[in-house]
Amino acid sequence: ALPRLQALGCPLVIGASRKGFLGAVVAGRAPQDRDAATAAVTALVAAVVPALIRVHDPASQRDALAVGNALRGAQR
Repeated sequence: ALPRLQALGCPLVIGASRKGFLGAVVAGRAPQDRDAATAAVTALVAAVVPALIRVHDPASQRDALAVGNALRGAQR
């Protein structure tokens, strides 16, 4: 539903970093062990809409964004 939220005209802030729903997806890992799952959310959100993405580990998220951007560029 991110595009629908974006259509409201307000900036989006996504705060999925290490959240409980990620723990449910990745077999109940502890919050500090959810950075890879957070990176997946970061890359997917960035591919769909422009947003400010709040994270705990900026370095790994920058890597996820770089990989996502490179892959999208390769598809063009």
